[in-house]
Amino acid sequence: QNWEEWESLSQKIATLNRLGMPLDNREYYSKVFLDENELCRFIAFARENFWNRGSFALRRLFAALFFATHTGVRRSEIARVHRNDVDLTSPEPSVRVGLRKGRGNYELKFHKVPLHDHLADLLAEWMCELPANKCLLFTPTDSMLINGKIDQTKERTAADNLGMQLTRNLAGTEFQFTSGWHIHRHSLLTLIGSMGHDLDTAMA
Repeated sequence: QNWEEWESLSQKIATLNRLGMPLDNREYYSKVFLDENELCRFIAFARENFWNRGSFALRRLFAALFFATHTGVRRSEIARVHRNDVDLTSPEPSVRVGLRKGRGNYELKFHKVPLHDHLADLLAEWMCELPANKCLLFTPTDSMLINGKIDQTKERTAADNLGMQLTRNLAGTEFQFTSGWHIHRHSLLTLIGSMGHDLDTAMA
């Protein structure tokens, strides 16, 4: 059962080849992270194909991906990022990420996440492209906002749609079996840990 261990994408493929196991079984990639080189390659691929040459919807997908790779937030947290959560005017730009633990009608708890300069610049550009009355940054519509609050059923649908869009647009590429959003959380935490930082603080 060695293939169940956490490995980078290239390590996982090498392990599967060594064990004579098929490379196209998605479940084998559940414990995979992208190392620094793989992550840079992934971002370069997505920037070229989604941001530089893509439709408006693909530019939105790249903005969400870039946000995920730099913050490690979950898919549902990406779906609920509001324009007002982003602070680009302070000396240290940041974003408020709404966390909801467990099932049920739990109130969101907001966590302040610093924004890397590259992410802050991209968000500034993306927010300029959005209509002035568009509130949620990474969803096609604001339909999950009802009286200023987030409808959880519609939130789950929006998050699922993000997942389907990513899977569809990575199909046939070297990243097709790492098309889940959580891999970017794994990858960021792995990079943080490799640099000697405290993982408990990073995961908070």
